[in-house]
Amino acid sequence: MGEVAQYRKIVEDVFDAILEDHYSSMGEIEAYKVVDREKGHFIIILEGWQDMRFIYGPSIHVEVKTNGKVWIHRDSSSVIIIDHLERVGIPTASMVVSWHPPSARKHTEFAEG
Repeated sequence: MGEVAQYRKIVEDVFDAILEDHYSSMGEIEAYKVVDREKGHFIIILEGWQDMRFIYGPSIHVEVKTNGKVWIHRDSSSVIIIDHLERVGIPTASMVVSWHPPSARKHTEFAEG
């Protein structure tokens, strides 16, 4: 298995574990995974009601690009997806934190892109 396929499998497995461990009991809010395996996108969407407020949108979005870089596009959760991915074998040097400005990425432990 090549690096891209391996990283995509790791990300999907981590998402499955996170859904079971962290999002399984959220009351009226449902969490579900959306995957585009061909293009390497993995998203956890939240949808439902919290009191009188409708919640909808991505909680976590990770993309594994064909060059082997793992782009963390969004993590508005308390899960800290970067820690989970690093723990299961994806080095921070292969991860790009997309909300870091490109000019600042070279000053972090993460990939530049």
